Amino acid sequence: MLQYRRRNPTNSSIPQQINEPVITPLLTYCNWSYSSDYHIDLETLKNILHSFNNEYIPFYLRIFNETPSQVVETFLKQYHISKNSLQSIANSLEADGFKVKALF
Repeated sequence: MLQYRRRNPTNSSIPQQINEPVITPLLTYCNWSYSSDYHIDLETLKNILHSFNNEYIPFYLRIFNETPSQVVETFLKQYHISKNSLQSIANSLEADGFKVKALF
C-alpha cells in the first residue's frame, strides 16, 4: 500500500536573494578566454581604466584591440571615466612598444 506524505506548503512566489556579480559587456570581453584564476572584477576594471598599471597590459591590449568601441564608450559613460585617462593609457602602451588600435 502506498503512503502519501503531505508536504509543508512553501511560498514559492517570494524571490530569493542571489548575490550575482555585476557583468558588463566590457568585463566579458576582458575575461573571455582567461581561466577563472585570472579574471578581473568590476572594481579592478574601473581602477585600471583610471590609471596605467603594468600588471594589466594583456587586459589593456584586449580593450584597445579586440573590444568594439561602442562597448568601451558605453562603459566609460556608465561609470564616469574620462576618455583622457584612456588616451593616456594608450599613449603609455605605445611608448612601451605595443600596437594599439585607435578607439576614438
